[in-house]
Amino acid sequence: MARVKTNKLVNKLPKKSYKFDIGQALALRLNNGLSYEQIGKQLGVSNVAIYKGLKPFLEALSDPGAIQAFESNEPKLISAAKAKIFTQIVNDEVLKKASLNNLAYAYDKLNYVKRLEEDKSTANIAYADLSRRMKDIDDELAQYGIKVSDEEDQLEDDL
Repeated sequence: MARVKTNKLVNKLPKKSYKFDIGQALALRLNNGLSYEQIGKQLGVSNVAIYKGLKPFLEALSDPGAIQAFESNEPKLISAAKAKIFTQIVNDEVLKKASLNNLAYAYDKLNYVKRLEEDKSTANIAYADLSRRMKDIDDELAQYGIKVSDEEDQLEDDL
């Protein structure tokens, strides 16, 4: 039987008090194929308690083989999904229907992913945007005869 990583799945559960280790019970069910009764005996609780504890997983985890297949192919599946989304983003008909805000959002996300894939910090984008905006504000203030204090200029000179 395929091994399934249970800790990620258990961490997504709402915090609830169980009289047994839900992660261990899940691992015994998925990785060892034990029945609820066998798990209950091993953990010292009833099979009904085990069933109720594992119930949130039953539908989502009904096929451990499918989970294993997804996990081992996840990068390729995500790449395929990204490619499909990208073809929609560059589709002329879709672009004509998109709002400017949607286009800007899509552009921002594409740029974000590009920077991540190039191992560039995405934090630099926020800093650059802030620096650019501060310069724009300084320029606007200068139009009204307001000069930003020379302390900033002095600080830059000191650095």
